[in-house]
Amino acid sequence: MSSLYRAWQTLRSRSPATQRQLVRQAIRRVREDGLGAALRWARAGADPPRQAEAYRAWCRRHTPDAAALAEWRAASAQWPYQPTISILTPAHDTTPQWIDDAAASVLAQAYPRWEWCVVDDGSSDPASIAALARLTARDARVRMHRASERGGVSAASNLALASASGEFVALLDHDDVLAPHALASVVALLNGSQPGLDVVYSDEDKLDEQGTRCDPYFKPEWSPDLFRSSMYACHLLVLRRALVEAVGGFRTAFDFSQDYDLLLRVIERTSRIGHVPDVLYHWRKTPASTASAGGAKPTAHRAGTRALEAHLERQGIAGRVLDAGPPGLYRVQYTVEGRAGVSIVVPARDTSLTARTAWLERLVAGTGHRPLEIVVVSDRGDAPPIATTGVRVRGVAAHGASSYAARVNQGAALAAEPYLLLLHDDVSPQHPEWADAMLELATRPWVGVVGAKLFDPAGRLQHIGLVLGLGGLAGRPFSGHAPDALGYFSNAMCIRNCAAVSGACLMTPKDVFDRVGGLDENLAAATDVDYALRVSEVGRLVVVTPYARLTHADGCDLSEAVTGDADLEHLRERWGGRLVADPYYSPHLDRQALDYRIA
Repeated sequence: MSSLYRAWQTLRSRSPATQRQLVRQAIRRVREDGLGAALRWARAGADPPRQAEAYRAWCRRHTPDAAALAEWRAASAQWPYQPTISILTPAHDTTPQWIDDAAASVLAQAYPRWEWCVVDDGSSDPASIAALARLTARDARVRMHRASERGGVSAASNLALASASGEFVALLDHDDVLAPHALASVVALLNGSQPGLDVVYSDEDKLDEQGTRCDPYFKPEWSPDLFRSSMYACHLLVLRRALVEAVGGFRTAFDFSQDYDLLLRVIERTSRIGHVPDVLYHWRKTPASTASAGGAKPTAHRAGTRALEAHLERQGIAGRVLDAGPPGLYRVQYTVEGRAGVSIVVPARDTSLTARTAWLERLVAGTGHRPLEIVVVSDRGDAPPIATTGVRVRGVAAHGASSYAARVNQGAALAAEPYLLLLHDDVSPQHPEWADAMLELATRPWVGVVGAKLFDPAGRLQHIGLVLGLGGLAGRPFSGHAPDALGYFSNAMCIRNCAAVSGACLMTPKDVFDRVGGLDENLAAATDVDYALRVSEVGRLVVVTPYARLTHADGCDLSEAVTGDADLEHLRERWGGRLVADPYYSPHLDRQALDYRIA
């Protein structure tokens, strides 16, 4: 209830116009999505005071002052690579103060090799027209073009692109603001650890009605499965101009998600994508903007759906695009073509045959996928036959394989199907499509490991991917939270990449398992973390899906927990800094908390 009270307090603090807009949005959400979804939206909109203060403190620590900007300017003058960046800004009836703020942020850039290509897309407001017309007098690097009639955001962006001469283009909305070190940070990356990049994106935050910075989004490194779930890379977005032109620029048919459509086409031609883990872009919240509420522009959501559908078609990928909850969140449901059998490998505990039989019967009854093989590795080797079409169950004696890893490897060696599913015998399905939801991802050529969404017996969220270095070796973000928790920018509700997943329910292609040598039998625990890291070394990604939901009865995951110094020493010797540098968890987030709070 406290989060709803904070939402009410937040509503009271807004202007009357914004209050009316938010109330209309709430009513629409109740009608379209139900009361529960509307309440979750209201809770998400509440700005917890402690997080707001934490971000203000972060801004004080990380916003460059005059001396720091002078250092940026001096450093950039010495860089061997100094590309020109063309900033593209389509504008239409912009509030004069906002375009002045945008202009001030461009003129304040510590990196000097830029040009600003602004297109007035048929504005009718005299004050806006005058404000845009004044821009060219402020700096010779400003290029201004006025369209004779309104063509829309993509048409105006293409006019700006046509006037650009820079090697890269950066996208800036007409009412938003760049951090003064934005372009410098991008070019520093191009001169540093990641030369030759075609795409660079950064973290972002928002400006409220008073111009106060809020709602920071500290993003992961490039995460293609998250990107197919949401356009998380939108601000700041910098792209190589030749590549933008090669894919055909912006497309009017995808207005309001034109940047999503563009980047989907760009990533089909390049994998050279980098991320600056710093807030370089300030996105202004207005009553009608997608910054203030994702539901404010349903047109954008529909355009994003069509952009993803077109992407799948171009790539020859069979599947469909579904809504995944809040506007702007999608589920790409891939089609599994041909025969794709699954072998479930169960390293069983020492339970009675009666208990094991009951669990196997529940597992088979709760699993819709066929063909299905279940290989139970136990001390006694007993597993009852299950009389179900398309399901084979067999027991295998452990033969001295006492460790978890050894039992998994023994079962995997006997598995007959092309996909392995490592499953603990205290995990039970919540719906029959759970294995199909994992398999559709495991069949993708870029995926090597798939994890599921696990709940504890009380129904609370237990696992939706692991974060390396979180509270120790690896932690479970949002563990103990409500089952319908959104997560950080809805990441508990979408398919996304992560560093590792729980071995309590883990799917992997058998050829990948064999290629990396299975689980490490020298480890008494943490085999799932180690396996995920070894799979990533061979170029495959780890994915977690919320569409495979299971209950995990045992709160202690023996495949995951590190219980001895020998395991830690072994892992640190093998992986070093990778154990604490999770690419999918920002260095600006707390590694002792489970809720992605600011460090």
